This record gives sequence, C-alpha cells and structure tokens, in this order.
Amino acid sequence: MAKLMTVGELAKRVGVTVRTIQYYDQKGLLHPSKIGDANQRLYSDSDETEMRRILVLKYLGLSLSDIAGRDISSKDEFAHAVRESEDKLSQEIVRSFERMSALKALINAFENEDEVDWARATAVIDLVQSNSELFWEQVAGFEDDDSSHTGFSRQEMLAWHSLMGETIEAMQKHADPLSERGMALGARYRSLGGIDRAMQGFAVMDEPGKIMSSMDDRGRAFYQKLQKQALDYLERASAPR
Repeated sequence: MAKLMTVGELAKRVGVTVRTIQYYDQKGLLHPSKIGDANQRLYSDSDETEMRRILVLKYLGLSLSDIAGRDISSKDEFAHAVRESEDKLSQEIVRSFERMSALKALINAFENEDEVDWARATAVIDLVQSNSELFWEQVAGFEDDDSSHTGFSRQEMLAWHSLMGETIEAMQKHADPLSERGMALGARYRSLGGIDRAMQGFAVMDEPGKIMSSMDDRGRAFYQKLQKQALDYLERASAPR
C-alpha cells in the first residue's frame, strides 16, 4: 500500500493551507483514508486527486453543495461544468460593463455639482440600464457627434453593439452558427463590414478614456476573449455556403 500523507503533507502537495483541507473535511467533501494514532488524519493518493477535483470545481464557481451533490468526474461532465461556468462569467462581464457605463454617466452628471442629488443619481442609473444607445455612448465615449474622431457614426457603433450582444446571447444558448438564427447574425455581420470593421470598432473602445482602457488586465483579457469567441462564431455563421 502506498504511503499515506498527513494533512500537512497533503496541503503542501496541492498548494493550499491545512485549514482549507480541514474545512472541506468538516463539510463532508473530503474524508481521510485512515485515522492513525492520536486521531491523526491520513490521506492517500486518491484523496489527493479528490482534493484537486474539489479545488478545480470551486474555481469554476460551483458551490460546496453543488460539488457534494453532483457527480462531476467524467470528461463530458467536466466539460459541461466548464461551459456552465463560462456562461455565468460572460453574463457577469456584461453586467459589469453595464455598471461601468453607469458609473461613467454618474461622473459626467455630477462633475460640476456641489451636492449629490440622489433622485437624479437614481434616474441616471435607470436611464443607462434601460437605454442601449446611452449605454453604448458611455462605453465608447461618444459626444454628440464623435464620428469625425472615431471614424464610426453612433448608428454604426450601436449596430455593432446590438449584433455583439445578440451573438453572445446566441453562444450562451448554444445556438449553432449554421442555424437560422446564426446565419441571420452572420448576414448582419457581413453587412456591417465583417472582421476588418469589427477590429476597427474594438480599437475605438480601447482608446484612452474609454471603458475598455480603464479595465484591469484580467477584465480586459476576458472581454477580449469574449470578443474573439463572438467573432469566430460570426465568421462561421457568415462563411459562404
């Protein structure tokens, strides 16, 4: 029989604290293979594998009750859990983008005010949340007419915003790019100029002072990945048949 590990040895091997392992033990997620002298808890290689499984699923955002209640062990089950986590994270990014646009609108609204008008602040947030045009103006940093600087009219940027939002939603619902819905998105993508025009639009969002430029590295990396996935989807949906 392979040598058993103490809780300290297991903690060192998987890169967590002893307290973390004790916590998962108390929650019934990880059980020692043997109880030694003086109630010493001893763990096997299979216990180490289980601990790594718990840590990965926790990183994916599963709750402890989900980890305990779902038998996520096969490749297919794991892939499904990863897709679920990616969908949730995509939705969180979209909500964060909305919040960032609302914050920028609040800064603009109260920049020259001496006091905070809380009713007005509430109205600004409500307007950003309900008005996609105002949302995109905050994201892209538009003034009344910024097309001479960016090379994009407000109408074109709004059309791209709408297309990307609908594409992300289609991806989250696992709509096939070759489905009727996917090909309709692909047709709109072609009409807006395809990959070259999309990349120009993303460059506008990344200019100093725009919301993309204010993201931290992790947020920018994830949003850029989401952009790439959406563009890959649209490229497949718009490919000649």
